[in-house]
Amino acid sequence: MVHLLSRLEPPSRHQYSSLQRALDEYVKRCPTDQLCKFVTGLLPLLKQPPFVERRHFEVSKANLWLLEYAAKASERLAKDRHACALSSEIVGVISLTQSAGDYNSYHQHEHKLGQIVPDWRELNHILFWHDVAQARSQLDKRKKERLTKWWRARNLDNYWRFTEVDFDQIVKDILKKPILDDRLVALSLAFQIYRQHGRKRAWRERLKKIVKGTPELEEDLHLFLHPAPMSAQERRWSQSESKFKRRQEKREKKQVEVRSEWKEWLSKYAHVLRDTSIAAKGTMWNANSYLMSRLREADDNRNRWGHGGWELLVPEFGEEIAAGFRDGAMGYWRRYRPEIRSEGIENPNSVPYAVVFGLCGLEIEAGYSDAWPTNLSTEEAKLTCRYAFREMNGFPSWLPNLHNAFPAEVEEAILKEIEWEFSTYDGEGDCHYVLSDVGWHADWIKPKLVGALVTFLEIYSPKHDITLRHALNIVLSSQNVETAALTRIAKARAMRENEPARKAMWFGVWMALDAENSLNSLSEHLVSIDKEDDATNFAMIFVTALLGSRRESFASAHRNYVRTDILLNLYMLMHKYIRVEDDNERAGTGVYSPELRDDAQEARNQIFGLLKDIPGKATYLAMLFLSQNHPDENSRSWLEIQAKTRAEADADLVPWGSVDICTFAAESENQPHNHRELFALVVTRLQDLKAELENGDDSLADILIKTDAETQQRNFVGHWLRERSRGRYSVPQEEEFADAKRPDIRIHGLGIDGPVPIELKIADNNWSGAKLFERLENQLCGDYLRDVRSTCGVFLLVNRGTKKYWEHPQTRAHMNFQELVDCLQSHAKNYIADDSGIHEIKVVGIDLTLRFESDHPTPFGKSE
Repeated sequence: MVHLLSRLEPPSRHQYSSLQRALDEYVKRCPTDQLCKFVTGLLPLLKQPPFVERRHFEVSKANLWLLEYAAKASERLAKDRHACALSSEIVGVISLTQSAGDYNSYHQHEHKLGQIVPDWRELNHILFWHDVAQARSQLDKRKKERLTKWWRARNLDNYWRFTEVDFDQIVKDILKKPILDDRLVALSLAFQIYRQHGRKRAWRERLKKIVKGTPELEEDLHLFLHPAPMSAQERRWSQSESKFKRRQEKREKKQVEVRSEWKEWLSKYAHVLRDTSIAAKGTMWNANSYLMSRLREADDNRNRWGHGGWELLVPEFGEEIAAGFRDGAMGYWRRYRPEIRSEGIENPNSVPYAVVFGLCGLEIEAGYSDAWPTNLSTEEAKLTCRYAFREMNGFPSWLPNLHNAFPAEVEEAILKEIEWEFSTYDGEGDCHYVLSDVGWHADWIKPKLVGALVTFLEIYSPKHDITLRHALNIVLSSQNVETAALTRIAKARAMRENEPARKAMWFGVWMALDAENSLNSLSEHLVSIDKEDDATNFAMIFVTALLGSRRESFASAHRNYVRTDILLNLYMLMHKYIRVEDDNERAGTGVYSPELRDDAQEARNQIFGLLKDIPGKATYLAMLFLSQNHPDENSRSWLEIQAKTRAEADADLVPWGSVDICTFAAESENQPHNHRELFALVVTRLQDLKAELENGDDSLADILIKTDAETQQRNFVGHWLRERSRGRYSVPQEEEFADAKRPDIRIHGLGIDGPVPIELKIADNNWSGAKLFERLENQLCGDYLRDVRSTCGVFLLVNRGTKKYWEHPQTRAHMNFQELVDCLQSHAKNYIADDSGIHEIKVVGIDLTLRFESDHPTPFGKSE
């Protein structure tokens, strides 16, 4: 994508192109790891000369428009506290956005970096030092200029802020920064914090102690404590800052003057706002255009063209002018007829101001008139549909109500555009039009379109796979689709398509509807492919189309293949062509971009996940068969354990009598009957594991302590829990949520509709204290406990001894492993206190080093 962007012309200032719309969607939906590469790739484009302004704002004139998307992407990364947000590239982009507002490049209120950066102290700190380095690089080295004061890196729009909680960190900078000038900068900042927060005597004495022995530091601190008149250099900087402020004030004054002039003009000629005589030509009065821009600025929602909150204009312009704009907009949309794609728009990558004004008028009328839309004529209803197809990010909010009043007209209009996408659209890029909007944003109308879509699927073969995929997603998600007709179409398409990707997609649809016949034909087709690599590629495309990938999947309500016999044969068939020995090994390799191979091997493994969740003897026999015949011999012993687990789970499905329950309760633990009891049992098991590893005579700590891969540690814990399940729970492998996220371990109780998730982290495996706190909140609580069935979870930490201390994200205090566990437990309790959806979080810490402390050091030595 970045390569494509580098070859494009900047879009028109007054037009919103489909590329910009696609970029907005990409930034919103892109996985964060891929988003890092996106921002990193944009940075060279933003740094291409010629620049907007040398030294002060060195951003490419040609690519300045891309800074908006780099800022939004950086905001997502910073909000999620993703590690790459701390990289020099991302920090560089964030730094650029600080000054962008001064050059009228984009609206800073489009993102919230100014709020996010100070809240993330680590990013706040790194951005400050980045700006120091940037400011220093702009000095005149011939004059031997030095930057030794923090305020020389400051401008009016810096995001970074420092409070008393930062004092300790800045003091560390005074001690540890390798460059003396940076140590002087840190001293000036530490003194500023000292001065602004009560001039604490302990802080003052600490600063004196730290600078002792370094003459320049001692001298600067003395001057801070006993200030002399400003030097010439300081006066120049003070004057420069004053000049900057004056420039800002001048700009704001000019803006006030322009607004004042508009208010004065509008107060005299407000009647122009209601004049729609020029609407038919697609032109509009500048007065309405100006008020529309002011309304957009006042409205918090930037994701729509249509803004209906005309009342937001009242405080600035008064009731009469705001009402004139309202009436003009409502009248305008009736007298202008927007072009739509099926009629051949000359420039489909732009949205004229006339369309935007009409959308505002419709949004206003839909919210202002109680009679809307029943007061519309049939022709007016059809006209509103034309506007709806030009809205940004889906359909307007009023379209469902319009459909209720005019179902035939709305459905006809939508289907006409979808048929055009199927039959006619032949652009090089994806269409990103009505079919996409229906798929993403219009569940309310999907059932009404299914029949026509099935017909389109039979008649047409669209140019782009994404068009077909959108249609299949809508059709397969419906329980009301005529399966016989769709099965016939899928079979015919799968048998006669020549293009491999399209053929594999149709095989996936056929498998979802008629698994047995599809599987036989699929097997025959794979055998008929001459080249082994081609057969493997086809199998990968097929299984990914059937079960989905990280990026997309069929939300299918039809899964005829979820049967023991089909899944067993399908699993073996996929292993034949997608061999384990050729799998990508991604564990421990850091950030990567998933490829087809990654998606295919995960989808292949997901087949077994579906198989083992089917109760009954047939599943046990199928798993036993796999344990003896799996192509990968290394997997057979694990599969044997899975088969036994399945048999144990099935054996315990018979209800107990009262005598059995009483006897068992007296002799051992109770069978969990609900999610909370299952959670208590899981915690007990993990406490047993902790005791065995830390103090047991047969502890495997000496083996586990050498294992730095969380996957292996997770496998050990999962295996240990399975062996001690006693039929009370199961521990599935490779589970995946609907959004393609995977918890480390989830414990499923028999007959209990609410699994218990366990998130495992090797605490000393490059996990900072802040990141562990963030993972507790966002991963365990935010992702794995968002299911209403699961209200309790476990955060399992393992310490191998390669790290001695973790820093508390708020206090910056150093914590040993036990203190880290205690703080996380306390944080979890506070975090879920007001969350009715999460009842309990247990933080369990297993310290593998305890067995070595009294006898000999850990295998990694006494790490500090």
